[in-house]
Amino acid sequence: MGPDATETAYHSALSRLFARTGGAWRLGLERVADLLERLGNPHRAYPVFHVAGTNGKGSTVATLDALLRGAGLKVGRYTSPHLVDFAERVVVNGEPMAHAEVAAWLTTWEPVLSELGATFFEATTAMALTHFAACGVDVAVVEVGLGGRLDATNVVDPIAAAVTQIGFDHMEFLGGTLEAIAGEKAGI
Repeated sequence: MGPDATETAYHSALSRLFARTGGAWRLGLERVADLLERLGNPHRAYPVFHVAGTNGKGSTVATLDALLRGAGLKVGRYTSPHLVDFAERVVVNGEPMAHAEVAAWLTTWEPVLSELGATFFEATTAMALTHFAACGVDVAVVEVGLGGRLDATNVVDPIAAAVTQIGFDHMEFLGGTLEAIAGEKAGI
């Protein structure tokens, strides 16, 4: 596939993926667990560091990524949101997932995503965890999307988890007190 065709396929696949953001938020682990089961449970192929919190998650993930790579490990990094390009969310050893790989994964698994009613974040999480296994990472550093306990990333069984600074965020989903919010985030 030429560069223009690759970019067309990438943007088309992303349009379909972003269409999964509509509707009410449905926190829970059932759909993503079912999806990962169908993918062969790729998240069990490598150890994971899991990071939750209100502020500082991205910096913590970036620091862990740099430290682990500095130790000679092949590291997968999953973050959200992206700054410029969607592929920034899924990175292996500093290299974002190739646009052709994003398009191919989404196109291949779209029927299953639809069957399960997977959300944007569930699909993106499954894609990242699958990509890390396919790349043979030594370890992954995974950032929680929202909360922790019911976030799609909480399907991982981390070797270590970190919770950064807690503040009043997503109160409609996580609760109206710092204690309730902290409890949700500590659920990783």
